[in-house]
Amino acid sequence: MRRMGAAFRTIRAAAGQTVARDLDHACDSLDDIARLVVEAARQRADLLVLPECAYPAYYVRGRDEYLRADLLRTAALLDRLSRMAADARLHLVCGVVEEVGDVLFNSAAVFDPAGRLIGMARKNFLWDCDNRWFAAGDAISVFDTALGRVGVLICADARAPEITATLAAQGAGLIVQPTAWVDVGRPGAGSRIEPRTARDLYNIQPDFLIEARAREFGVPFVCADKAGPEPPLHYVGQSLLIDAEGRVRQRGPIEGEALIVDDISPKVARPARVTAAQAARLCDAPTATIQAIAGASFREPVVAELSVSRSRVEFGRSRHAALDGDDMRSFASARCLALDGAQVIHATHAPEDVATLRARAAENRIFVLASTRRRNLVITPDGWIAAESSSPEDEARATVDLSEADIKRFTPETDLWAQRRPWCYKL
Repeated sequence: MRRMGAAFRTIRAAAGQTVARDLDHACDSLDDIARLVVEAARQRADLLVLPECAYPAYYVRGRDEYLRADLLRTAALLDRLSRMAADARLHLVCGVVEEVGDVLFNSAAVFDPAGRLIGMARKNFLWDCDNRWFAAGDAISVFDTALGRVGVLICADARAPEITATLAAQGAGLIVQPTAWVDVGRPGAGSRIEPRTARDLYNIQPDFLIEARAREFGVPFVCADKAGPEPPLHYVGQSLLIDAEGRVRQRGPIEGEALIVDDISPKVARPARVTAAQAARLCDAPTATIQAIAGASFREPVVAELSVSRSRVEFGRSRHAALDGDDMRSFASARCLALDGAQVIHATHAPEDVATLRARAAENRIFVLASTRRRNLVITPDGWIAAESSSPEDEARATVDLSEADIKRFTPETDLWAQRRPWCYKL
């Protein structure tokens, strides 16, 4: 497919979902990759995306463990992937561990159908154990291909809206996401250490976040995940093909290997709706307010009642702000308010796009009170709907702990504010 002005031709896109394997079974991961490449070629895919760290494993345990003699080094792995892409005559995007001197990066290799390495993208927003052995990338990557301009996100990169906004600003017409969506536990499903069913596996990205990103920037996503346990982690599967309107075209299973394939139409991405003042704020170094909150892992509970209806809003003793619903369609306004310390945002005349409202809460770890034409919502910092009314006149009310909005850690080793890399953003 070639780009002609703003027009794109539909491509056949595939996401290859692999069964999770630990470092001791890395050789089996190579077989999985080869099998999915062959099947994608059989189904005449133009593009195949494979998961994050598809080889040797996502949880590499440490630099010394990764460097053991029985594992392929990056150069040897890239050579194998190159030959697979050339044999299958397709574009291939595969998550790899990239060695640069003594430094390891969580990267994605992008190949053309001749097997030529177009480029390497490095994960910018590191997730939890990533921080123990990977360095963060200093670039947000878009590549020119025969499929048009392709932007690359790696897993948790999607949680920082500035990263997708930067891909859009650089003209990405399609976003690919090698990922390893870790189970964080569905709210109300019990402890992660207790026996649970596969349906209890949960991650916000396949639930609502990728849908919201696609819709906000008007660009399709191809997301390839792992499924099953890789101790101490468990992946949720559900690889996705999502169109530029945010509609799920194909969803992989929660468990097991799968190849999902569909026709996708790349689009010229919509740049973020960001004012000059907001762009300067979002690309600034952290302020004193942000620095004071970043790093917090525990605060004394602050129990409050939050409620919203058409005629009344209760904020408790929170730091709060209000936005018109149209401003919630873009990440920038809510992001700036959160960076300035807001715990609660009230969205008046909010859109019925609940996925986007949940994204605004989760990407900032704040509470959102939303009033739409049909209902009222209280949304928690993890994006969960704590209360929902059946009509706009009825009240949605929830008892919450406001201190949750001051803890900007997704996990003990994933700090939302401290890990922002504003010098990489182009808005």
